[in-house]
Amino acid sequence: MTIRSFRQSGHAIIEVTDDGLGMTDEQLQNALTAGIGLSNVDERLRVTYGENCRLKLSSVLGEGTCARVEIPEMTMSERIA
Repeated sequence: MTIRSFRQSGHAIIEVTDDGLGMTDEQLQNALTAGIGLSNVDERLRVTYGENCRLKLSSVLGEGTCARVEIPEMTMSERIA
């Protein structure tokens, strides 16, 4: 598993990638709706940062899966509020 974070185009990006079995398209679509954990993270991101901020999953069978979050960078006055 690899965890990395970086800044890009006004966003803080966090990625968690594994080198496991990967998922089919059907499994990938169900990943955010079948359980509580991932759907809860996705919902909290949307409530906190708006509809454009979501948990994004991508996967390639036989290569692994990546969970990615893009959070808008905030100015100092936004952090204090």
